[in-house]
Amino acid sequence: MTTQQFQIGRGASVEVYRLGGTRVPPTAQTLTVSNAGSPVLAPATTIPVTALAADLEASAELPLYVSFTNTDGSEVLVEVTAAAAAGDTSLTCTATPGDIDDGATAPIPARLLARTAANVNTNSNNVTTTTFDTGGWEDGIVSMNGMTFSCPGNFLQTDAGWRQCYKGWTEFKNLYLIVTLPAPAGYTTGYKFAAPCDVTSANIEIPADGIITSPLEFTVRGEPTITDPS
Repeated sequence: MTTQQFQIGRGASVEVYRLGGTRVPPTAQTLTVSNAGSPVLAPATTIPVTALAADLEASAELPLYVSFTNTDGSEVLVEVTAAAAAGDTSLTCTATPGDIDDGATAPIPARLLARTAANVNTNSNNVTTTTFDTGGWEDGIVSMNGMTFSCPGNFLQTDAGWRQCYKGWTEFKNLYLIVTLPAPAGYTTGYKFAAPCDVTSANIEIPADGIITSPLEFTVRGEPTITDPS
């Protein structure tokens, strides 16, 4: 019997970022409101922030959704509608639905919230052959590998991560998806799977007497980046 302890999925995370015209992985950063000690009052169409660490891709047609967390824990969904470059100190957005505290933060990439599972599925194309030399036994080779992610979960209409996924599906745009497992004993992080993906299913299931859910399915494009626990 193994002495290693089994793990449950609690603590796993799913992060998403809608890509523009390339499949370059996004640079992780934290957006921080910087408004001289005063909140940004709704409805605002510009949000002052500390200097960006990396570029942000966004436009009116393909907005970037981010969620700022206030000091009381409340969240405000912001729809960024113009690109911003590293070093910029403001974001252009549609009218904000609520006030945003000075110092409020938003992660890039956004978390995909309320997931009940995050499944990493592998598949291979197995090409087979039988020759005079195999004695009637099948031989062959794997000619192609693939990976998909399935992320069932509950539906939150103002979740920045879900909005990114749904916009990616409606506009036929790639997303960059990152699934991180809980860390095993003695490690600081678990396995991490990251890849550009297409959203291949974005259902919304609306029962009359239950919680609305939105299971999401993703198909990896190209080779994923798989990072061992560290």
